[in-house]
Amino acid sequence: MKKKGFIILGIVIVLLVILIDSLSPKEIIWDKTYNEQNKNPFDLKVFYDQLNKVFTSEKIVTLKNTFYEYQEENPSVKKEQNNLYLNIDDVFIPDKVSRNKLLEFIGNGNTAFISANTFADELLDSLHLLKSFKSKELNNVDSLYINLHHSKHFLKIEKKLKFYQGHFKDSTHLTSLGTISYTPKNEPIKILTNFIEVPYKKGRFYLHTQPEIFSNYYLLAIPNTQYIDQLLSSFPSTITANKTTFNTLYFESNYKGNPDLANSPLRFIKKQKELYFAWVLILVGIGLFLLINAKRKQRIIPIIPKTRNTSLDFVETISVLYEEADDFQPMIHHKINIFYKNIRQKYNLITDNTNEKLAKQLSLKSGYDAQKTKELIRFINVLKHRDSSSIALLKKLNKEIEDFNKKTNAWKN
Repeated sequence: MKKKGFIILGIVIVLLVILIDSLSPKEIIWDKTYNEQNKNPFDLKVFYDQLNKVFTSEKIVTLKNTFYEYQEENPSVKKEQNNLYLNIDDVFIPDKVSRNKLLEFIGNGNTAFISANTFADELLDSLHLLKSFKSKELNNVDSLYINLHHSKHFLKIEKKLKFYQGHFKDSTHLTSLGTISYTPKNEPIKILTNFIEVPYKKGRFYLHTQPEIFSNYYLLAIPNTQYIDQLLSSFPSTITANKTTFNTLYFESNYKGNPDLANSPLRFIKKQKELYFAWVLILVGIGLFLLINAKRKQRIIPIIPKTRNTSLDFVETISVLYEEADDFQPMIHHKINIFYKNIRQKYNLITDNTNEKLAKQLSLKSGYDAQKTKELIRFINVLKHRDSSSIALLKKLNKEIEDFNKKTNAWKN
């Protein structure tokens, strides 16, 4: 019955913890992860789920590894044309091999759209562009206006978080497709280029510097779907006059990993905080259950009586003998001998002559009162030369010696 009660109690505790955790308010994660699978404010699940509605004729391929690794697994991609590579992240800095493979892929006649606040300097050098700049003023501005040159509509963004945002410097080598505008305090309006088109061999790069507008928060908080639709419609018309669609859309995920492992039940549980917490509690409960039930049953340990201290019995017997003999002089001599032995060991004094000189030396070295020391030595001398003594004299001697030991700390040694 006790074991069954433990099991029921464990199950009730687990259920209560799960219920309390599910009803408690969830912490909002504001990290700019841009993960197409998550629902956090700066993730891309809403945008990613709408891709098949925007690109209705294209085959959509989600890259769960680097672009180089995908090409190695699919060699035919190297010769493909009229495809779109799409990447949205806070920072776009691919490794050297992936960057070179992407440049080669775009140069064969494909298109790349990359939206990020920071671009790799090596990529910008390959495109003969100046570095993207980050404005400190943009960090302190509460709202931005984003527009496309071929559209009369503009997008107003109320910034949720303060962060640096990039822009490009105008150049004859690029085509400006969109701008951001803002008004600093007590200054005229400023306009910066945030969306550019850069030709590269047979293909084209489209670089954009406000990836936040694609996040879950901004897609749900403000009506920016029209801006994004017009932005994405800019691509096909710049490839050829006849083609209006792409063959394949390659969306590079910022969540790298093996898709088979990512879809496993255990991986899913670990990604969900509530499920993972419940999973750990279940494992702990099972462990406790096995520990309680697998415990070896031991035989009853017999009660062993406490060992009697025979030394106390011996002392009690000897004391009774002395008391019945009514002769306490041997005990007094023994007490005096122990006292002098301690004096010799602690203070290095010679106790052969127990006179006033000894009393003076003992008082100086021990710090005990000189008069009391003199009286103690005189009392000891009197008792030493007696033939017999009473119990009262023994008690008085013991009290005087104990007083000396306590006040000189001699009893600790």
